[in-house]
Amino acid sequence: MARKSGSLDTLVADMQSEFGTESVMFANNIPKRDIVPTGSLAVDYAIGIGGIPRGCVIEVAGAEGCGKTTLVLHMVHEYLKKYPDLAVVYVDAEHRLDSNWVANFVEDRDRLIVVKPDHFEQATNMLIKACKSKLVSALVMDSIGGTPSMAVANKDAEKGNFGGNSGAVTRFSQLAMTMGGKYKVTTIGINQVREDMAGYQRHMTPGGRAWKHACTLRFRLKKGKGKYFEKQPDGDELQVGYTVVLQVVKNSVSAPGRSVYYWFYNLPSKKGFGIDKQEEINRLAILTGVIEKSGSMYRHPDFPGGKIRGADSAKAYVAGNPELQDKIVAQTIEKLQAGNTKGIVKSFDLDDDDAEGMDISAADLELTEDDDEEEDQAA
Repeated sequence: MARKSGSLDTLVADMQSEFGTESVMFANNIPKRDIVPTGSLAVDYAIGIGGIPRGCVIEVAGAEGCGKTTLVLHMVHEYLKKYPDLAVVYVDAEHRLDSNWVANFVEDRDRLIVVKPDHFEQATNMLIKACKSKLVSALVMDSIGGTPSMAVANKDAEKGNFGGNSGAVTRFSQLAMTMGGKYKVTTIGINQVREDMAGYQRHMTPGGRAWKHACTLRFRLKKGKGKYFEKQPDGDELQVGYTVVLQVVKNSVSAPGRSVYYWFYNLPSKKGFGIDKQEEINRLAILTGVIEKSGSMYRHPDFPGGKIRGADSAKAYVAGNPELQDKIVAQTIEKLQAGNTKGIVKSFDLDDDDAEGMDISAADLELTEDDDEEEDQAA
């Protein structure tokens, strides 16, 4: 129904002049949020909308050594690539971010601002300043559970502190949610998991209910059963990669509970370094039928003669042709959105050992021509 008079327009204009155009608008003028890829095709699909909505709060949680920081750095790279005129702020509250590790995943480091606060309240003030500057697209908080509050930082070591960081985390969560949405700044919180003292083996993360409420998306990462070893110059066999299972434990933009896996290499290897994006593209393209596999033959209309022999050869050809790779990714996403998810997405309890190697089986895993050994380890 159309508005009958200009009185509402006058009211909105008056409110906008006092509170700002980002704070007051008619419902039909609410802007659609940009969607930013995570850097992992499988994770993008698990979210349900192809990536992270800009301006929301997300959590990346998991035990140590499961690739939380690396996944977040892939996200940072995607934000810097999508918004070339904006920066990303990395709040290194634990003072452990390594410049060499960052260089492996982020190309444009001149627009990555690293800050090292003394406590949570200081980090919150940095969040406010970053949002109001309108020069930042995302802010990473590393980490939610490892950052002390001002009260903790200023207390003597022998004095107790009941309640921990609850007040500081609550304030940070509220401002990340409200100001992030207003100024289109995505807040990515890295978090740890905690032991359940009650013995129920629940997935517990620091931050309290305020932080969980603020999150639009919450990811839980866990090492899968897939392992990859390479022989080193000294003759030793060293594990350089493994599978990571990611579950979307909270999803306010699509169906929650989806779980996916990807290969992660924490040391330089023949397979690459970090998340093996190329393996994801090829594997998901095969599972959705975009690339047809018959024995050692891989078929796609844009392959030379319509087919290529050998997994490594097919992978290398796709990687060497960016236009073809973009086309295959688009076709794969279209298939996934149509519901073709067999062998890709599954819902399960990550504490169930039987489900830990989810979908990594001889029937579904297509990696290289050396499939047999890897599948035995991953199954």
